Amino acid sequence: MTLDPTELAARYALLCRSTLANPTDDPRGLRLAPHLSALRTLLGHDLRALGRQGSPDDFADICFELEQELERFQEFCAFPPLAQKFVVAFGGGFSAGKSSLINALLGKRLLVTEVDPTTSLPTYLLKGEEDAIHAQSLFGHHIGLSDEEFLSLTHDEVDRYGSNVSRLLRSAIISRQDFPWQNLALIDTPGYTKHEGRQHSERTDEHIARTQLNSAQAIVWVIDARQGCITEDDIKFLASLRPEIPRLIALSRADQ
Repeated sequence: MTLDPTELAARYALLCRSTLANPTDDPRGLRLAPHLSALRTLLGHDLRALGRQGSPDDFADICFELEQELERFQEFCAFPPLAQKFVVAFGGGFSAGKSSLINALLGKRLLVTEVDPTTSLPTYLLKGEEDAIHAQSLFGHHIGLSDEEFLSLTHDEVDRYGSNVSRLLRSAIISRQDFPWQNLALIDTPGYTKHEGRQHSERTDEHIARTQLNSAQAIVWVIDARQGCITEDDIKFLASLRPEIPRLIALSRADQ
């Protein structure tokens, strides 16, 4: 896809905002960044080194749970209102219909629902004092997004725009004044199944989806009805999630 000069300039501006290493526009990010970095070092290095000197049999499970809690804590630091919400996560395979289901529940199109482009970063939806979209970058600062910019952060972003902004962002949050549930937050997670052409990294869709689903208080697992049954891959992935989290199964595209 060829961009005109205006579109190209807008994309370049979004890239600049997403790659800004110093969160000068977010004093809270400046205060929290060194503490979060220290926590990551404690869990990823110091605790593991201590474990090699002697540890309980379930040490690996303890480390895993602490890492999951740190991921959740980082989300709360980035978006404090989440700490007071009951988080319901929507999961499923690639293009299973999660975004369409959430849009149907809300009665409006807030998430990308095309067949080919699908959600490429975790997205929270909750009630807020204003209608706004923000994202947290990998560098720990917030950037505001327009509706058009958010809807462009899909798996085919590289083909459409020649950029990969979504991989520079940890998560997005959409706040709406008319969100119907005061105490709930919904999160749309990437499809856990591998997308063609995606190189392996720590931030694969599978890793992101598992982390976000494990930090939720409830899970809605979406299955494309055209599959005829739940797949073995779905069963294996669900078995890897924390068993104490309640989960519901939802069928999408039942009209087909």
